[in-house]
Amino acid sequence: MPRPKTETHGPTPEAHMTLTLSPEAEAHLAAVAARRGLPPSDALDQILAEARARAEAAAPATPIWKRAAALGAAVPAEERANLPHDGSVNYAHYLYQAPMQPAPSAE
Repeated sequence: MPRPKTETHGPTPEAHMTLTLSPEAEAHLAAVAARRGLPPSDALDQILAEARARAEAAAPATPIWKRAAALGAAVPAEERANLPHDGSVNYAHYLYQAPMQPAPSAE
């Protein structure tokens, strides 16, 4: 079995990385590079920059736990007082009218 091609690439000597591509991946990269009119290393730089931009655009600006905490904080205190304190044990009762379970003892 032939060994996959290895290419070393990076903008500076300190940033070089050696990649081993399968023949299929190498052919795909070469085709993309040809369509873009770039050498494979520059096409790979563009592909990675595009992927990074997509990932950053898809990531929420605020973590979900902070968003949940903000929503909870927006509920008035008198409304929070009406929420069940045994919701973790009896969630099925509150959601589906299942029989209530005894609350665990606080020890």
